[in-house]
Amino acid sequence: MENNILEKEVVNDTEMKLTKRSKLLYIIPLLSLIFPIVSIEGLVPWTVAIYFCYKGISSINKYEKPLKKCISYLVLSGVIIALYNILVYFVSNYLVKLLM
Repeated sequence: MENNILEKEVVNDTEMKLTKRSKLLYIIPLLSLIFPIVSIEGLVPWTVAIYFCYKGISSINKYEKPLKKCISYLVLSGVIIALYNILVYFVSNYLVKLLM
């Protein structure tokens, strides 16, 4: 009997923590979807952005204080996509020079 009451209290406590979280926190992982829009078109930026968006949203549900994790995933997504764009730029310039 006591176990059931304690389990219900724990469930209610975690439910209250989840409801107290700001809905604006879910916008931070979605910001990583901006990077493929402004970058070179390709499949790689979209897959990187969707992966880190998924990781950010799952970290909101997983960690007690997910803000630092979400921001780190956002920055990591931006850095990887920027490096991809720089790599594609230099490779395309090299190929153009090679063909001319």
